[in-house]
Amino acid sequence: MSPMNSIMRPARAPAQSQTNRLLDVISRSSDAMWLATCRDHNRNIRNETVAQAAIARLVELAGPRPAPAAAAPRMSAAEQAHAIWAVLTKRATETASATVAKITYGDLALAIGCAQQGAARTIKPALGLIGTYCVKHNLPALNTLAVDKASMEAADWAVMAEGATPRTERERVVAFDWPAVAPPEPGAFQAPKAPRASGKLVSPQYAVPAAP
Repeated sequence: MSPMNSIMRPARAPAQSQTNRLLDVISRSSDAMWLATCRDHNRNIRNETVAQAAIARLVELAGPRPAPAAAAPRMSAAEQAHAIWAVLTKRATETASATVAKITYGDLALAIGCAQQGAARTIKPALGLIGTYCVKHNLPALNTLAVDKASMEAADWAVMAEGATPRTERERVVAFDWPAVAPPEPGAFQAPKAPRASGKLVSPQYAVPAAP
């Protein structure tokens, strides 16, 4: 290299000095696209100091992250029963067909804001409360509109009056004047009592006590 070339070529700044200048530029930049390019480039050349500075600046420009939404409070069985009552009475009044009025456990769970997975297990207690209420107040078993997706029939734990069947109860349900009945508040639903020997069609868990 000739002396002239040495004089004409500018001296190369130390690497640390270049990094410091770049860090200063990053700290003052508001150009998100440039910062993202800077981040990616310096990751590729394994300059983690500069890459992390670009990431930090991008986060700063994005502002504070919103707090995660609080999980919806889980409904009690009585609250579920209250919500389900509205869904089922609406279906019962919109059609004269007991078949059309049916709704699967999964779709019913979704309608009240619950997950479809394990829906029968989730809403079983609430449907039991509805069945018990209907029997107690001499109403058609509204809960029999809820059915299993595979069989399209109410489960064998469905609560209904002694001697009734889901099919006959559904016919009564769609023929009944539900708007004339005030929707029960959650507190009106009571858990079924322990069963007495009665030959009912329902499981012991939700069997309705025989009249004294």
